[in-house]
Amino acid sequence: MKYTATNLILAAAIALAASTTVSAQGLLKAEIPFAFQVSGTVMAPGTYLVKSYAAESRFQLSNLDTRRSVLALPLAGNDAPKAWRAAGQPKLEFASSASGYVLSRIWTANGAPAKVFSRPRKHEGEPTQIATVPMYAAATR
Repeated sequence: MKYTATNLILAAAIALAASTTVSAQGLLKAEIPFAFQVSGTVMAPGTYLVKSYAAESRFQLSNLDTRRSVLALPLAGNDAPKAWRAAGQPKLEFASSASGYVLSRIWTANGAPAKVFSRPRKHEGEPTQIATVPMYAAATR
């Protein structure tokens, strides 16, 4: 009887630890120092939680300062840049446009391809600047 109770408690602890690990894998944190657009919404600079859903078919970006969130739907996946893969650190990429920065790519460094997002067309002669922001594993409660 004591052996069975011990095994049940151990199994419950393992299940809890596994579910915490799985949920933490899709939760990243980033400090974004500039305003940007994603999904047609302008988001303020600040500390963001980035959570992926359904095998990275969508991402939720939540500003911890303003408590505002937006859902981002990627168009496609592609290989992350070689330097990103070598460093192994998740990244957000933003491209400049006439109206400011726009989220252009997310790479979570978990073996999945980088996800590419829609962005406004670049006007001829308009320079494009790219800004990358590192992401870190977010602490879970």
